[in-house]
Amino acid sequence: MEQPNLYWRPSIAVCGLDFYTGDLFKKWKNKLLVGALKYEEVRLLDIEGDCVIHDEVILKNQGRVRDVQTGPDGAIYVVLNDPGTVLKLTPFPEK
Repeated sequence: MEQPNLYWRPSIAVCGLDFYTGDLFKKWKNKLLVGALKYEEVRLLDIEGDCVIHDEVILKNQGRVRDVQTGPDGAIYVVLNDPGTVLKLTPFPEK
């Protein structure tokens, strides 16, 4: 057995992972989206090689996150524990 490169203590209860592959959030391309049941958040991790070099929360307190995925339109879809709730994350329109 090999120890993980990253873990949260206490556990965030990871639920749903996806590498962002869309074009709407250009700076997030190929970064890892991580859903967290316990802390009701979506995290964005920047990974280089075997190391996480940056970890930030991009969504908080909307509900327990069950899954997170990049849609074909480039938006990020977040499925919450509340049945039937799906959030669509898109960038603010530029002015």
